[in-house]
Amino acid sequence: MKIESERLLIGFFQASKVALNSTSKESGFNEALKILAEATDVDRVYICKHMTDMETDEMYFSLNYEWASDQVEHQIKSPNFKKISYSRFSLLEFYENLSKGITLKFVLKDLPVDHRLGFLDTRIKSIILIPIMVDDTYWGFLGFDEVNTDKEWSKADEEILVKFTAKLALLIKEGSREKQARIQKSNLKLHLIDEENLFSVFYDETKPELKFFADILNVYSRDIPLMGKDIEIAIEQKDSTALKYHTHKLGGSLLNLGAESVVRICHQIEKYAKGNIIDDNVISLNSQLQENIKRLVAEIITLREKYLMAAKSEK
Repeated sequence: MKIESERLLIGFFQASKVALNSTSKESGFNEALKILAEATDVDRVYICKHMTDMETDEMYFSLNYEWASDQVEHQIKSPNFKKISYSRFSLLEFYENLSKGITLKFVLKDLPVDHRLGFLDTRIKSIILIPIMVDDTYWGFLGFDEVNTDKEWSKADEEILVKFTAKLALLIKEGSREKQARIQKSNLKLHLIDEENLFSVFYDETKPELKFFADILNVYSRDIPLMGKDIEIAIEQKDSTALKYHTHKLGGSLLNLGAESVVRICHQIEKYAKGNIIDDNVISLNSQLQENIKRLVAEIITLREKYLMAAKSEK
C-alpha cells in the first residue's frame, strides 16, 4: 500500500471515529471533513445533499457541510451553493452517475472546455465525488477539490472514500438517541487497547472487512514506535517545541486506539513541554511512555494477526 493510501486509511479511521462519537452532527461532520482534507492533502472537502424543487421538479444539490483551506473560497458562506442544478453538469452526467452509486473523478485539464463550464470555482484542477447512498437511495455526495495540483485518485483511495460515505450514510440514518447510547457505551471501559470499542464504528456493518482492520493496525504498529522515537529525540535535545508537537501527535493516535491510559502520559509530558520544562519528571514519564508503547505495539500486532487469521478462514 502506498504511503498516500496509508495516510488516507488512518484519516478514514480517525474521521469515522470523530463523526460517530460527536454529540453534534454538524461539529462531527465538520471535524471529520477537516481530518479527511489533511489526509488527502486537498483544499476543500464537502458534503452536498440531493434535493428536488417541489414546484418545478428541478433536481439540484445543496452544500450542507464544508472544510476549506485558506487558499480557497469558503463556498458554504455563498448563497450560490445553496441550490446548484444538475443541469449545469449535464455533459458530465452528474445525476445519472451519482444516483446509481457511481463515483466521478476528473482532472479538469483533461476535460473538453465545454465540460468544464459548469464548475463555479474555475481554480479547481482535480475533483472526486463519491455518492452517499442511504438504504440504497441516493442522498447526496462527498466531494474533494484540489486547486494546486492535477491530483489523480487511485483505486485504493477511491475504495477507502467509498467506505467513509457508507459510514456517513449510517450516521445520517441513525437517530441521536442511538448515537448517544453508543457514545456512553464506548466510554465505559478502556485499557491499553479496548478491542470491543476499537472498531465499534464499523460494528453496524453486516460483514466487517477483517483484512481492512488488519491494514489499519499495520500502519499503527509501524508509526507509533516512530512517534515514540521522535519524543525521545526531542527530550535528548531538550527541544520543548518538538516535544509538545510529537506528544500531541502521539496522543491523538493513541486516543483513536482507545488507549486512554497512555494518552494521559502524553498529556502530562505535553503539559511540561508547554511550560518549556524538560526535567527528571519528564524523563520519568517518558520511561513509562516508552514501556507502554512496547506493550501497545505487541497488542496491536496480536490483534492484527487475529484479524488476518479470521479473514483467511472466511475465504
